[in-house]
Parts: sequence; structure tokens; C-alpha cells
Amino acid sequence: MHAVKPGSARLLHVVHSGSAPVRACRVAGPAVSSPNRVRHGASAGFTLVELAVVAALIGILATLGLLTAQGLIQRARASAAATQMAFIRTGLLNLATNCEGLPLTGKSSGDPGLVSRPKGSTCWFGPYLVRWPTTTPFGKGTSFQYQGKKGTMAVLKALPLNASDAKALGAAVAPAFGGQAKLTSSKSVWTVTVNVGNFYK
Repeated sequence: MHAVKPGSARLLHVVHSGSAPVRACRVAGPAVSSPNRVRHGASAGFTLVELAVVAALIGILATLGLLTAQGLIQRARASAAATQMAFIRTGLLNLATNCEGLPLTGKSSGDPGLVSRPKGSTCWFGPYLVRWPTTTPFGKGTSFQYQGKKGTMAVLKALPLNASDAKALGAAVAPAFGGQAKLTSSKSVWTVTVNVGNFYK
């Protein structure tokens, strides 16, 4: 029989030289833990701090995504409004070619004679515009306005706009109007103005 040291092997081998079978018996002692055994005392979930960090990151990403989407929508609206203003100016210039001058109007957000023939006009060969837009791409309450008065520059305006929309439209419309677009404000209401010409009948 071999002696067993404390804390080492847990089986005691008994060797017999006779005819009796060899038997093995278990020696009592402290259990040996397997290195691959999972520690049940450790927590398998997330801590409150970890959950708070994850929630904060999700909030930041959502905010950045929202701001990016808003910026894209604003630029798309500005581009559409700039295109409409360019079409209106082309119609006005075509009308001026036929009638030897731009139409004279006051402050009006309606059709200055591009869609429908003005009363008494004999030089009108329109329509010069399919329809006059009742609002701008920036939404309800905004409009395009043409002003033509002798002795002054005929202008086309988009109003009333907020500051960010006005800046976006100014940047989008300037290339189509000789690189110039005038932005003015009054009581936080912004107007984008571009020149059309100063030749009248």
C-alpha cells in the first residue's frame, strides 16, 4: 500500500499479489475544483453603470442621426427653392423679351403675369411658367414675391424664413444668380432676395 499525502491524490490504490482482485477506494478530503468550472459567485449581468453608458451612447448616436437627417432635408428644400426661383426668373426674362421690359408690380406674392395674361396686354405669348407656386419648399406660410418698379431693381424674394433656412437658401440660390443673394432680417424673420433686372417697358 502506498501512502497518500494530504491534498494530493484522492484515490488509494491497493495492490495485492494474491488472487483477490485489485480494488480502489476513495480517500476523504477536500474536493479539487476544476479550472474550467464556472464561478457561481460572479455576476453574469450588466451593472447599472454599464447600462447607463450604453444608454448614453445610444442617445448620442440618435441625436447625431437626427441632426444629420435634418441637415439633409434642409439642403434638399433649399435646392428645390433655388430651382423654383431660377425658373421664375427665366419666365420673367422671357416675358420681358416679348413685352420689351419686365412687368411692373407692387409687393405681390401672386403671379406677375407669367401664368395668365394680364388685362390689356397685347405682347403676352405665355404661359411663361406652368403654375405660380403658392408656397416655397420650406412649408406653409412662406411664399415667393416679385417686385418691379421703375427706377429700382426688379427683385424676387423668398419669405418669411427662419435664419437657418435663409442661410441654406442663400447658399443654394447664389450660384444661379451671379453669385449674389441678399439676406435680410426683421424681428427674427428672414428674407432672401435676388436681382432679376432693371429694364422695364
